[in-house]
Amino acid sequence: MTGNAVRWAIRNTPAMNMIVIGVLVVGSLCAYLLRREVFPQFELEIILVAVPYPGASPDEVESGICQKVEEAVRSVDGIKKVTSVAAEGMGNVVIEVRSDVPDVQRVLNEVKSQIDRIPSFPDLAEEPEVQQVTFRTKAITVGIIQENSDAQNAELQLREITVVKSGEKREPFDRSKIEQSVSLACRKRPVSPERIERLVSGIQRQLETLGDAEVESRQIGEMVMEGLRQLDSVAYIRFASVYRDFTEARDFEEFASSVREVGHK
Repeated sequence: MTGNAVRWAIRNTPAMNMIVIGVLVVGSLCAYLLRREVFPQFELEIILVAVPYPGASPDEVESGICQKVEEAVRSVDGIKKVTSVAAEGMGNVVIEVRSDVPDVQRVLNEVKSQIDRIPSFPDLAEEPEVQQVTFRTKAITVGIIQENSDAQNAELQLREITVVKSGEKREPFDRSKIEQSVSLACRKRPVSPERIERLVSGIQRQLETLGDAEVESRQIGEMVMEGLRQLDSVAYIRFASVYRDFTEARDFEEFASSVREVGHK
């Protein structure tokens, strides 16, 4: 059998060459389409500017803090988007840095410099706090189960959950992203770290008990919204302003009005 194949190959050299070329082409195509796993890079860099203004109303915070910060950082190169949240006694400005910026630290320093030059903050306003917040994705998850641990709970805790984002993009569930978002919303609010931890653990437990391998990011966002609504109204509005991407002051006012109406019922 082998001898016949060899003799056929010798007698049909052109056909044999075509077979070899076909194998090389198919192999090269498969190598190009082969799925590759790499360690993830950061997805989002933001700069948070927080200015306490004790006793001030949201309107006073908006005019005395947020508008001045927005005007000051407008000229800084590398900024993609600026979102302000004026709450009672506190002004927060979230600055999203463009993904193609090679040196986020430079942008951070320029933002600090511009804010330090603002001469007209209200007298009762405290010193601005400017910090960089980095969101990163876990590269690997390791689970350890005790020999006598409850099998059902262990299975839930080790279940891999995939988050389906807009555009059908998928990524592994990352608890730390919820922790960072909730902590950011609760900054300078009378909310203890223990209450934040309980909130995040409750959301994770809900996701684990759903029994679904994939969960939409919108569903997780609504869980966080509901948890913050019960935890702290100011943190709830802060998170909603970013999560729902308010583009006009009217959007924020309508949402804040709905929160007040719910609170009065």
